[in-house]
Amino acid sequence: MIATWKKLPSAERRFAALMGIAIVAGVVLRCIGLPGTGTFADLILINSWGRVVHLYGWTDSYRHAIDGFAPTNYPPLNTAIFGAMTKMHDVMFGVTSLSSASLNTVMKIPAILADIWISICAFAFLRRFVSLRKAVIAGAVVWLYPSYWLLSSYWGQTDSIFSSLSFGSLAACLLGLPFFSGFLLSLSLLTKVQGIIIAPVIIVLLMRNGKDVVRATLGALIPCVIILTPFFLTDRLSDVMQIYTDIPGIPPVLSLHTYNMWWAFFALPSAFIVDTNLIAQTVSFRVAGYLLTSACYTALLFRMYMALRHTADKRRTVEVSLAVAALCSLAFFLFMTRMHQRYFFSFVPCVLVLWFLRAEGHRHVLVLLSTFCVNLLAMMMFYPAADGFYGFFGFVLAWINIIVTADLAQVWWHTILRPLPLDERHAVSHDSHQSR
Repeated sequence: MIATWKKLPSAERRFAALMGIAIVAGVVLRCIGLPGTGTFADLILINSWGRVVHLYGWTDSYRHAIDGFAPTNYPPLNTAIFGAMTKMHDVMFGVTSLSSASLNTVMKIPAILADIWISICAFAFLRRFVSLRKAVIAGAVVWLYPSYWLLSSYWGQTDSIFSSLSFGSLAACLLGLPFFSGFLLSLSLLTKVQGIIIAPVIIVLLMRNGKDVVRATLGALIPCVIILTPFFLTDRLSDVMQIYTDIPGIPPVLSLHTYNMWWAFFALPSAFIVDTNLIAQTVSFRVAGYLLTSACYTALLFRMYMALRHTADKRRTVEVSLAVAALCSLAFFLFMTRMHQRYFFSFVPCVLVLWFLRAEGHRHVLVLLSTFCVNLLAMMMFYPAADGFYGFFGFVLAWINIIVTADLAQVWWHTILRPLPLDERHAVSHDSHQSR
């Protein structure tokens, strides 16, 4: 191995050393925060849900709680993960308190594994279209992106799990693997409701081929049947359905300290205004959020259809799909009420992969990725001791998010998402045929 290393050109050795340092740095950054209890006692709450699954059984976990905590409000696959990790911890370390360092460490493992999965997906996916060096750099960038290791290792949340599965589903769909795309999308939705964020993009892509729809449906049914059957047999399926219809335990407010449109309009009070209140005695804030988000999704998906209907070029399909998925994620983040900062995660892998494929919008993306990190850090550092400065600071960042997103959308609308003129359609189709 040493002899092989010495035979490599100096430039290749430097590159390999830098990537090795990046991997080690990502591991170290995550390990430092593993034993901690996280932010806002979220991790202790998750630990209690795992303990409930261990004590009362998986199917009864939605009807029980311990130590004064609320019952679980996550879909069944996530609760199964919590229960399995609690069982593994108790076998290794014995039963401990909900805030013990050993339990905290074990419960954070699935989210960190999801971070690894996203990095591998980004690398493997990009390797089909760019050089090995670029693909490796992309995987390292995803691995080192601060919001991933801050959320998984320090905050103690699990959003990287659902976002890794939904991105994996989109990647599988774009690589011509509809069965696995449906399988992963189903797992994402069974992990967290927010798996729906980029699901419409995947569905539109699959609908271009009837056989792909059948294969994806079969793939999606397998985890649904396996996971939901125990709840059906024990008459607990209604408990699971409640999670998807109206998530219990989520405050019905405009913005959960998320720098989106509602924070831009109302600043700090948006964290206290009930989203079922009416706007000028017409529709509620919640319905307005649904309508705005639906309008954006409709326009983007139609634009995607128009951009792809006359091309068989795989790279163009990938670029258009990733751009639409990223913009849909932004629309969901900016307009929906009861929004957490963490739901921005669907945007991150799509846009980081697209970064290495197209040059348009790089500055916009860099700003949005930065404001997302700042939003997470501000929430972790200052909540609940929020004051006027905190509200104004978020107000400024919220308007930056809106303005930059609007400009990014128009840039991509006229470049990546532009329908091909007639002469370019023939050229792209010919090049695609030649490559095959």
